Amino acid sequence: MSKLEKIKAENQRSSRSVKRWANYRAIGGSIPGTRFLPFKTPLHSHFFNQKSNIGPAQFFGVKTLVHYVEQLGKKIGLIIDLTATKRYYNSEEWSHLGIEYVKIECRGNHIHRQRENFEHFVKIVNDFLQRNIDNENLIGVHCTHGVNRTGYVICKYLIEQNGWNADDAISGFFY
Repeated sequence: MSKLEKIKAENQRSSRSVKRWANYRAIGGSIPGTRFLPFKTPLHSHFFNQKSNIGPAQFFGVKTLVHYVEQLGKKIGLIIDLTATKRYYNSEEWSHLGIEYVKIECRGNHIHRQRENFEHFVKIVNDFLQRNIDNENLIGVHCTHGVNRTGYVICKYLIEQNGWNADDAISGFFY
């Protein structure tokens, strides 16, 4: 497959994902007993125009999430982006807001086969928790829709690192 064909295929996959994006809740509840905050990917404002199926009322961007968390009296300290593309938003927005950002490129529907990505996730989370033991800053985790990859890595982390049973991890994620 040529480079041009790869770019076209990526754009087609991303377009399909964005069309379904509006069907998902923007932000999940913070998981009790953890610092995890799952959410769907924020989108750059250019996704909300007449040509897309996403209207301005559904806008969810980086600042939308930060404002929501601030209204809860909390702060985000780390964002872990599990998408396999950089086209949804400008990741520098996080650092401009004083939030650490880490990208772990995970292909959709393949996360369970990507052990190295999970190991990277564990290292990033554990390092953050060690450096932030004196505060309660949240760890925001997102994939495109905030469900599959996000739910998998968070639940797997809770099971393997925190000793939760699977039912409690899944219930916590869908809290």
